[in-house]
Amino acid sequence: MISEELARLHAAPVTADELKRAHAAIRRTAISGHEGSLGRAVRLADDAVLFNDPGRLNTMPQKQLDVTAADVERVAKAYLRTVNRTLVTTVPAAPAGGSK
Repeated sequence: MISEELARLHAAPVTADELKRAHAAIRRTAISGHEGSLGRAVRLADDAVLFNDPGRLNTMPQKQLDVTAADVERVAKAYLRTVNRTLVTTVPAAPAGGSK
């Protein structure tokens, strides 16, 4: 459950293995995002419009790789707190035609 994972982040930094897996995912995403012309064009346009930095697609992966376990713990303690939480409970609609 998410609450338990957030509590774990508050109690201890992420493990070296978790950080290694995150770094692999960042590298994989950076490479796959550059594969097609359309993907590159969309990223360039998004970064230009949203961040006024079309070169962001080249610099963002390294910034993400520079995040340390201590950074994750610090940010979790600062922002991922129960006072900031919004809880949404969904209830499925009754089946059409009533229940049998």
